[in-house]
Order: sequence, then structure tokens, then C-alpha cells
Amino acid sequence: MPAEIRACVDAYLDGMARCSRPLLERAFHEDSRVVGPDDGHLRVMDREAFVRLVLRQSPVVAIEAEVLEVLVDGAIASVRLRDTFLNRVFIDHLALVELDGVWRIYTKLWHVERRL
Repeated sequence: MPAEIRACVDAYLDGMARCSRPLLERAFHEDSRVVGPDDGHLRVMDREAFVRLVLRQSPVVAIEAEVLEVLVDGAIASVRLRDTFLNRVFIDHLALVELDGVWRIYTKLWHVERRL
């Protein structure tokens, strides 16, 4: 994975682990969306709603995560992750865009693989 994309993904994972607004705002584009099925309903959050959700949690040392796939085409990229957060194992599909030399997550689609 290119270093610039890795830095964005790391800011996302570290931001969730540390419950850090600055890291999450660095990772996510200001117009981003976080979307996933939640108990049979589609849950859609903007960046601020997602940040507030994370800030209500307790910080942890690190988020356990595995990169499953990375695709890069010019100024867009897709990163598929398996990560553990909120006592759940998630599959995240992160759609990233590069603007002015900075990579940011524009869309995060998530699926709960299993509950712990």
C-alpha cells in the first residue's frame, strides 16, 4: 500500500483507538459518509456524527486490523479492512480520494462480520 494511503488508514485506525477528533478529521474528508446496515436498517452518518460516536467510547491501546485488499487508480483508492471495534469484528470498505496531494476517506461502508 502506498505510504500516503497507509498514513490515512493509520489515522483512521489510531483515531478510533485513541478516540481522537484530530486524527479522525485528518483521515476523513469533510463531506464524507459512513454507511452500513445496523439491525436491519441502513445507518448513514456524516463525518461529525461518526466522530461523535467514536468520542463516546473508551480509548484502547490499538485497533486490531488486517488489510484485506488495496486498489489504487490515479487519485482514487479502495481499501478493504477487517478490524475489531466496539466488541465487533467489522469489514470496512474505505473509498479514498486524493485532493491537493492529501488522501482522505470519502466513504466508509461497513458490515459486522461477527460480534465478540
